[in-house]
Amino acid sequence: MYPESEYLLAVGKAYYAFAYYERIIAYAIDYLGKLKDSNSCFLDGEPKPRLEGDKIAKRLRADVEALLSGPLRDRALEVHGKYDHLRKRRNYLLHAHPLTDDKGNQRLGHREELHWTLDKLSTFTAQVEAASRVADAVSHDFKTLLKSPPPTAP
Repeated sequence: MYPESEYLLAVGKAYYAFAYYERIIAYAIDYLGKLKDSNSCFLDGEPKPRLEGDKIAKRLRADVEALLSGPLRDRALEVHGKYDHLRKRRNYLLHAHPLTDDKGNQRLGHREELHWTLDKLSTFTAQVEAASRVADAVSHDFKTLLKSPPPTAP
């Protein structure tokens, strides 16, 4: 009835890795918001934001396009593109249903991602972990901008 423990662990690790990644993205949005309004708080503001993946992706892109320029903007748009791609893949896992594969193993499947094999789960998790490291570095750059003194008038 249930998949083997190794498969269940891989599913849990994929979910957790993405949850961690999405929180990095939310913090990045929070830092960007503070660039335009130091009292802005995306994560803990009132009313509480609904942290749905598509809304997070749209907000990140809008803030990056409105507030950044140059190489940091380019890197941030790459972070957005990767997040948008991985959140769609995560949704295929989130909305998957149990099925039996050709070898009789219980697996998760979705019409877009027919079989979430152990290899596919491991690959997805590795992609999310790599994207998290990049997003964390870019988010750190956003935070650094907050600490920079404002430019002085000539």
